[in-house]
Amino acid sequence: MKVEIGTKENFPEGQGTLVEKEGKQIAVFNKNGKLFAINSVCLHKGGPIADGYVDENNIVACPWHGWQYSIETGENQYDKNMKLAVYKITEKGGKVFLEI
Repeated sequence: MKVEIGTKENFPEGQGTLVEKEGKQIAVFNKNGKLFAINSVCLHKGGPIADGYVDENNIVACPWHGWQYSIETGENQYDKNMKLAVYKITEKGGKVFLEI
């Protein structure tokens, strides 16, 4: 299912934004002008991934306990078998869409 989540201007460069759609909490990151979307609930203790810092390698750290995930693949950096869901983002006509 494809849902509209706003325009690119709604997602500031270098920051995460929490989007809630279809009962899911999704973190949308704007990194160097490219948008990425992953589940925003940390697998460790449920921390808010959208509030985490993304480094130069596209790794976000959960602000609660520092668990790290790739914003591209959702992989946990300590255990590759643990992954957050990744969502496809598309842009059309100035609008941003998320595939859930």
